[in-house]
Amino acid sequence: MSTLTAVLTAGLILRLTRLVVADQISHRLRLRIALRLGVNHPITTLITCTWCMSVWIAAAVCTAAWWWADTRWWFLFALAATASLAAGWTSRWLDPAED
Repeated sequence: MSTLTAVLTAGLILRLTRLVVADQISHRLRLRIALRLGVNHPITTLITCTWCMSVWIAAAVCTAAWWWADTRWWFLFALAATASLAAGWTSRWLDPAED
């Protein structure tokens, strides 16, 4: 695995973690789980804790990277996820009034 692919894979892990834990698109799913299982349930804690969820997402992504990191589709997927992450961070920095 090249250094660039490793950096993009780290960006993929960050983006997927954000998608599960904090993005608006997954809010309804997190809310349903919290209402069904309760706020103190371990799964509810897992899906709302960036630190907790990132460990599991990193394990899955690194396992997948072991097999497919040298393929073009992996590179493009990781690049797209990292670019999405960078765009999100940049938009928050450039347009802070929208928060």
